[in-house]
Amino acid sequence: MQTGAELNQFEAQALRNYPFLVVTVTTLAVVVSDRDPVANIAQWDWFWISGVLVFLVAYPLSLRVPGVVDTSLRQLVGAGRLHPPERLTSFLAGLHRAANRWAYWAALVLAALVFAAWIVVILRWKPREAGGVFADNVSGMVIETFCAGLAGRFVGRTFCYSGAGSRLRRAGMWLAPADSDAGTDLVRWLSAFWTGLVDLLILLTVYLATWLLVISADGPTGRYAEWRYPYVFFVSGFLSLVILIGARALTAVRAAAGPGNGSRLVIALLTSRPVCSRLLVVALLVAALSFPT
Repeated sequence: MQTGAELNQFEAQALRNYPFLVVTVTTLAVVVSDRDPVANIAQWDWFWISGVLVFLVAYPLSLRVPGVVDTSLRQLVGAGRLHPPERLTSFLAGLHRAANRWAYWAALVLAALVFAAWIVVILRWKPREAGGVFADNVSGMVIETFCAGLAGRFVGRTFCYSGAGSRLRRAGMWLAPADSDAGTDLVRWLSAFWTGLVDLLILLTVYLATWLLVISADGPTGRYAEWRYPYVFFVSGFLSLVILIGARALTAVRAAAGPGNGSRLVIALLTSRPVCSRLLVVALLVAALSFPT
């Protein structure tokens, strides 16, 4: 159960007051877009609108990731699969502190990258009018940079949680062997932990990849052509993160279970339906992006 202790004050308030957040972000989006809401729908800035919608859906989901991790580990203890149980409370406190440190630095990095992407786009788009273009877009830049920082907190936190199994081992905790790994509750709980870490990253990658394909199909004179190269960078980065975090989590599970049982447990996870379905999506993304864009 999400207690909010693993979130900072702003995040906890945002989760508790989500309807207010929706109204605030929607209002800002309308003001920044500067479009007549009853104008021709084809003239709407769907690049901006879709980003706002994805943020409104993804942000509250990202704040629930610490709760997913918390619940998964407590279920393992409750089922007698994680030992010793008396160390769990202190372990979780340390894990959440480390996750928040990762969240802080990742927020700074992703916000800086998005701001830099804006500068690059403006300089490539209208280099002789860069000052005026910058002034016209400064409100959108500020909002997107701020939202990128919030997304960065999720990315940093998720990366930290993906190593929870290795941290368990260092804390003197371990996963108990399962009699039949392929069909036990242990695999079910661990697959829920794994998918809880990668699902939102996969959805964000699919969103970015979809826009990259649309921009590329629209050609060099398309409406959003100047965003093609920044999106190549961000899609490649997010796809790499999905693969890295997924692999890191599996490695951490193996470490927590020990050499013998760990290998069998990882194989059981890789062949479970929830994990297989995510791996299929990642494979399709890699295949789609392998074609020249």
